[in-house]
Amino acid sequence: MSPRVPALWLCAGSIMLAMAAAAAAQTPAPLPPPIAEPQDRPYPGVIRLAVDAADVTRHIFRVRETIPVESGALTLLYPKWGPGSHGPIGRIDSLAGLVIRADGQRVEWARDTVDIYAF
Repeated sequence: MSPRVPALWLCAGSIMLAMAAAAAAQTPAPLPPPIAEPQDRPYPGVIRLAVDAADVTRHIFRVRETIPVESGALTLLYPKWGPGSHGPIGRIDSLAGLVIRADGQRVEWARDTVDIYAF
């Protein structure tokens, strides 16, 4: 065996130890601000909903929802609980292709890092 091989192992081991120490020294990311509790009150606007259920055999539904809101920060919540359920059964894993627009322009959105049902 070449004398270089043990030196390479030693070097690789040192690098791995340094990387582990650096990872342990990092502080976790701060939590996002808490989401305000939803309030049950009459909505002052008109929400429009259009559903395309043409591909129901594959359980694919295309939904377009128009929610009039005021400008500024907004948190949208996907339903966690279904009627008559005894636990959070909202199929968030089936949600795909979420696009949010304001005044016809696409808006960048981010999922909450704590509550996966919040956008």
